[in-house]
Amino acid sequence: MSIPFYIYLFLCYLNYLLFYEQVEGAMETYKEDDRSEPEPTQETPSYHAEIAEKIKGWINADGYVRTGLTIKDLSEQLHTNRTYLSEYINTTYGVSFRDWITGLRIEYAKRLLVQYPKLTLADISERSGFLSPSHFIRLFKEKTGCTPTKWRKS
Repeated sequence: MSIPFYIYLFLCYLNYLLFYEQVEGAMETYKEDDRSEPEPTQETPSYHAEIAEKIKGWINADGYVRTGLTIKDLSEQLHTNRTYLSEYINTTYGVSFRDWITGLRIEYAKRLLVQYPKLTLADISERSGFLSPSHFIRLFKEKTGCTPTKWRKS
């Protein structure tokens, strides 16, 4: 009864060795190739260039400061498909639509903090497209590591 078990163990060991050699061989081949990661084979879709141009113009016009902005609103404004726009933002910027808009608004708020030192945080949060000053302060602190007041002073 124990002989079939030993045969099973032996076969498992041989499979392990075979697999181990294949993995080691692949790792050595990878190390010999200039240690660069393989190029992605996926090409960028043709609509990316069109969306990129539209977004660039929209950003230059500070379109992101509109409160309550949704991806549906932006896709209608840019005359593009909502799914295409979402996919473009995720692949190009590596973040979700909401995080992308928040980042743009925070950068805009930073410019306002520097250019207009007399503006209150409530005014800056409103001009930057945030619904409330407390939400603005919380997100600003998450993104920059300090409050807008401390950031303005530094």
